[in-house]
This record gives sequence, C-alpha cells and structure tokens, in this order.
Amino acid sequence: VVSEERGAVSLAFEGGLEMDLSTSVVRERLTDLLIKRPSRLFRRDKAAGGAAGRAGLSTDRKGSPKDGAS
Repeated sequence: VVSEERGAVSLAFEGGLEMDLSTSVVRERLTDLLIKRPSRLFRRDKAAGGAAGRAGLSTDRKGSPKDGAS
C-alpha cells in the first residue's frame, strides 16, 4: 500500500503489517521474498498437495489435484 500524501509504503505479509517503509526497504523485502526465499510463497500450495497426496490423488506442480485433462 502506498500513501501518496506522505510518500510512505506499508507492507502486509504473513499476518503482519509494517508501516512507513522507505522504498529501499520495500525493495529489499521483496527481493528477499521473491529471489532468496521463493518457497515461502508456495507454502499453502505444498500443504494442499500434501493433503491431496495423502488422499491418494495426483497433483500438479501447484498442488492442485489433476483432473486428467491437459
């Protein structure tokens, strides 16, 4: 969220909210999230795939059950 009035940036991630961040801090956080630790983005998908796997279903790379159609 960017506030045009104050030029401030707020970042909400994993249930937390950090307010009034500088653009360099936001850039650093996004780089850390997207490049250094991309697996953090897909934690929920892995959990869904694990549940489907335990149920005996085949899953695609995103953790969604396959329906047999391509």
